[in-house]
Amino acid sequence: MSRQIFAVLVTVVSLWLAQCQTAHAQGIVNADREKPLRVTFVNPDSPDSPFWQRLIAVMSAAAEDLGISLNIVHAHNVRMAYVEALMTEIESDDPPDYLVYIYLRQASAYVLAAAEQAGVKSLIINTEIPQAERATIGEPRTRFKQWIGHIHPDDRRAGEDLLTELVSLSTAKGNSFHQVTAISGSRSSAPALERDLGLHAALAEHSQIKLNQLVHVDWNGEGIDDVIVGLMQRHPNTNVVWTAGDSIALKALKTISKLPESKRRQFVIGGMDWSEKGLEAVANGDIDVSMGGHFMEGGWAMVMLYDYHHGHDFARHNTQLTTQLFPVTRDNIEQVSLLLSANDWQHINFESFSMAQQPEQSAYRFHWPAVVAALNQPD
Repeated sequence: MSRQIFAVLVTVVSLWLAQCQTAHAQGIVNADREKPLRVTFVNPDSPDSPFWQRLIAVMSAAAEDLGISLNIVHAHNVRMAYVEALMTEIESDDPPDYLVYIYLRQASAYVLAAAEQAGVKSLIINTEIPQAERATIGEPRTRFKQWIGHIHPDDRRAGEDLLTELVSLSTAKGNSFHQVTAISGSRSSAPALERDLGLHAALAEHSQIKLNQLVHVDWNGEGIDDVIVGLMQRHPNTNVVWTAGDSIALKALKTISKLPESKRRQFVIGGMDWSEKGLEAVANGDIDVSMGGHFMEGGWAMVMLYDYHHGHDFARHNTQLTTQLFPVTRDNIEQVSLLLSANDWQHINFESFSMAQQPEQSAYRFHWPAVVAALNQPD
C-alpha cells in the first residue's frame, strides 16, 4: 500500500514540476513578446534618395504604430559598404531581433550564411532573387532557416505593365507602330533584371512593337546623357522610351526635350518608383506614366515581423509575398499626389493590417487600394 501511495506522490510531483516548467517557459516567451521588437533596416542608398526616403517614412510610421524599435543604417549606394553594414549588425554583441535588407546579387548568399551561423533572423524586401541564384539560395526557411520571409514587388509584371501602358498612350497619340528604346538599371540589380524580363514578355505579346535596343545604366542616371544622345542618333524613329526608374526617365527627358517639337509630340516615356520629381513630371506632362507604390513594403515588413513575433506566423499564407506596382498617369496623378503628402503615413493605422491585431482577416491586404482606403479613414 505504501508503495502505491509513494508512486502516486511521485506522479503528482512530476506533473506539478512539469506544469511549473511549462509556465516558466511560457512566461519567458510572453516576456520576450512584451519587449519592443528591435529591427534594423539597412538602406542600400543615401538618406535623401527619394524612393528609399519614402519607404523609410512608411516603415517608421508602421514601427511606431506597432511598438517596434527601428534602427536605420545607410550604405550610400556603395556595394561593399552595404555588405559591411549588414555584417556589422550580424556580428554585433547585441544584434537586432530582426534584420531587414534588400537582396544584392552575388553577395547576399554570403550574408544569409553569416546570419544563419549567428542565429540572426532576417527578412528580405523589395528585391527578387535573380533566376541564376535561386537554386543556390532556395526559399525562406529551407537552406537558411533564419531567413524567415521575403516580400518583393512583382518587378517582372511591372516591366510588362509599363510597356503596355506606354503602347496604349502611344496609340492615343496616333502612332500605329511603336519603336521602343529601353533603358534599364544596373546589371547587378535584381529589380532591373526582372523588369527587363517583363519588357520582353510584353514585346512578345504585341506584333506592332519593335525593340530598338536595351541598355543598362547606373540607377541614379549619372553619365547617361551621352548614352541617351547615342541611342537617339542610332534609333531616330524611336517613339516609346521605356525606363526601369524615374531617375533614368528624368535624365532621358533632357535629351528628348532638345528634339524638334513635331518629334517630341509623338514621344511617350515612362519610368518606375513614384519619385517626387517623377510624379511632378507626370503632372506636368513630361513623363507619361510611372509605376509605383512598392515603397509600402517598408510598412508591410514591420507588419509581418510584428505578427511573426507575436505568434501569428505569416508562413501559414506563404513565406514569400509579392506586391503589385500601380500606374500613375495624368488621369490619376492629382489623387495620388494628395495621398503621398509626407504627413499622411501617420494617418494610417498599421495595426489594421496586422493578423495578430485583426485575426478575423483571412489574408494580408498589401495592395494600393487598401492603402487608399486606410488613408481616407477619418481620424
